[in-house]
Amino acid sequence: MPLVQPESSGLIKTSPTAQNPVPVPQIHITDPKFSDVSVDTRWTPVSTLMQYVTGYSWTVDYYSQVIDSDTPLGGQRPTSSSVHQQYRLIKDLVMQVSEPLRQGQNPDTKAMSYVGKAVVHSFIPNDGDMFIADIGDGQRATFRITLTEKKAIFKEAIYEIEYEVGTTEQEFIDDLTNKTVETLVYRAEMVTYGESPIILTNRDAQLDEAANLVQAVLGQYFTRFFSADYRTLVVPGQVYSVYDPYLVSFMLKMLNSDDCQEITQMKQLNVQDDGVYQQNNLWEAVARQDEMFLNSAFTRAGLAETSAFQINPFFAGIRYTGVRFVVYPKDPVLGIFDVSADNVKTISDTMLAPSATGSYPNFQDPNTGALPQNAGVPNLYTVTFDDRYVLSQNFYGQTSTQSTLEQMVRAHLKRQAINLDALMTLARSFNQWGLVEQFYYIPLILALIRGGRFAQ
Repeated sequence: MPLVQPESSGLIKTSPTAQNPVPVPQIHITDPKFSDVSVDTRWTPVSTLMQYVTGYSWTVDYYSQVIDSDTPLGGQRPTSSSVHQQYRLIKDLVMQVSEPLRQGQNPDTKAMSYVGKAVVHSFIPNDGDMFIADIGDGQRATFRITLTEKKAIFKEAIYEIEYEVGTTEQEFIDDLTNKTVETLVYRAEMVTYGESPIILTNRDAQLDEAANLVQAVLGQYFTRFFSADYRTLVVPGQVYSVYDPYLVSFMLKMLNSDDCQEITQMKQLNVQDDGVYQQNNLWEAVARQDEMFLNSAFTRAGLAETSAFQINPFFAGIRYTGVRFVVYPKDPVLGIFDVSADNVKTISDTMLAPSATGSYPNFQDPNTGALPQNAGVPNLYTVTFDDRYVLSQNFYGQTSTQSTLEQMVRAHLKRQAINLDALMTLARSFNQWGLVEQFYYIPLILALIRGGRFAQ
């Protein structure tokens, strides 16, 4: 949609005379643009509301007035000092233009102006707020909010604002900069996670660092754990090849070719002749951020030989891939997906071999259970600490001795906020972990980073 609405040519075209149709009764609505809803008992996320707002997405730098009971609302006053007029800057705010700029005239002063309308959300705009935007000819101009109207839909709200063009003079732009007392950043993707998209600049820098770390870690992850022989991920440090279908399925769901090119080469080996692999598991719960999936998932795992799987080579089952063992639940739910005691596969005496703990300073000792540095809970338990799948019984039982990582995963499942600083500190240390821990915990770390729920 153009920012400036072209004026009508004023030409009137005639049309052939036609017989007047029988009038059809019309249903009149009070406001053709929005329908207010009086019931306010249901919560609807802003991310779903904004899809009903059509128009041009306009990125601006928005200057929200810092007001109190003694501060009047009004437009920019260059003659006022920064003590008496202050702004809170929201960088890169995305507005949805509902009406493009059109020429108007003040009925009293006869002065010409350009006015437009747009929709914003996640904060309350006020008359007199300002914003700076590109006006399409390489120049930036100031705009003043002249009218705001709340459009309530359930408990969330969006606001329609009307604005007029101010000036392109640099001194007015500099005046807004000098009166800015706090700078925030708008990140639209935060709405997807149910969080406010308006965040502090230091949080914006943290999120950028997290995104960069994800890319760096993924590159090393596939270099270390992608098997050229089997064309998939295999558990490292084992005497025999071990395939974990749950983890591979999770990685294929979480990643795409934009994250790493290796994902396009990765195969998912066929184990679908066994119904246990359709049951709930830790990775499914993490992907859905749903604790209920974990409550009905298996918690203990061992290894089963691939020779116990589908014999018919027509189905290209895992039996004929050359992989020796596959991760298999010890406690599948019987009676679901045709899983019965008779067709559950035998757990092998061969167990997942532990890896060295590496040089990480707060890593639980796999032999004694002791901590080398302090008496508190560890940041990580080894994957092979017990026979629980990936995480320890402390996690599944929600004990007070859950590791730092386990506490974060639990918060993720409950859709609670996670301390981003602590998560990033843990993520940066991945090279100090054992290889088996890297294999299983890096995907968990990536899921937590992408979960997007972080404490302020």
